[in-house]
Amino acid sequence: MTAALSKIYRVVVTRSQKQSESLAHLLRRSGFEPVQFPVIRFELIPQPARRPAEYDWLLFTSVNAVHFFFESGHDPAAVRGKTQIGAVGSATAKALKNLNLTIDALPEEFVGEKLVASLGSIAGRRILLPRAKKGRPEIVDLLRQKGAVVDEMPLYDTVTNHPSREQWADLAAGWDAVLFTSPSSVRNFVKLIQAPPAEQLNVPFADWLQRRLVACIGPVTEKQALNLGLKVDLVPEKYTIPALVKAIITNNQ
Repeated sequence: MTAALSKIYRVVVTRSQKQSESLAHLLRRSGFEPVQFPVIRFELIPQPARRPAEYDWLLFTSVNAVHFFFESGHDPAAVRGKTQIGAVGSATAKALKNLNLTIDALPEEFVGEKLVASLGSIAGRRILLPRAKKGRPEIVDLLRQKGAVVDEMPLYDTVTNHPSREQWADLAAGWDAVLFTSPSSVRNFVKLIQAPPAEQLNVPFADWLQRRLVACIGPVTEKQALNLGLKVDLVPEKYTIPALVKAIITNNQ
C-alpha cells in the first residue's frame, strides 16, 4: 500500500532503544531526521534449558527470539545438522546465518503463517517455538492443525518503555512520519501519547498521529494500527526495514 503524501523530513522511530540506532542511521543516510522515541523494551524470562536436538524443527519468528535463545545458554553447535530451522524474514535469517546455522525454511512473504505453509508435512513432528511471551496464537494453531507437536518457549516479554524527557521534547517539536515495526510498537506509542508527561499535556500528539504519514513494516503491524483507529499510508511490498525506508524515499520523490 502506498500513498503519495507531502514531503516528509522528521521521522519517528519507535523501536527499542538498542534496535533504533541502526534504523536511525539508515534514515539519516537517506536524508531524513530521525526522532528516536523508543516505546518498547524487552525483559528476559528465565527458562529451563531445552535440548534442540530432540526436536525436528526449531522455528524463529524474530531476531529477538534468536538473540534471547542463544544468549540464554543454548549452543548453536547443539543445533547444527541435527534440527531443521525455519525463519521469518531476512533479518532473522541473517542472525541465524551469523551463527553458522543453515536455514531450511524461509518463506518469500515474511509472516508466520507463510512459514508454517513452507514446512511441508509436519504431522507428528516435534517443533520448538522460542518467541515473545505475547506471541500471536495463529502460528501455534496452524502448526497443531497440521498435526505437529508444538512446545512454545516464551523467552522474553515486550513491555512499555518510558522515553526520557529529552525524547519527549524531541517528539513535541513535531514530526512528518512515524514508523511502526511491530504491533507492540503501535500499541505502546498510542498508549504513551494518550498520557504524556505534564510538560507536554498541551501538545496535540493524537491529532498529529491522524494527520501525519503512518508507515508499517507489514500486514500484521498494519492490522494492529487499523484496529486502533489509525490510518496507514505506507506498507512496503517486502516486509523489511530497508524496504520500509525505501517506501518513504519513494513517497518523497
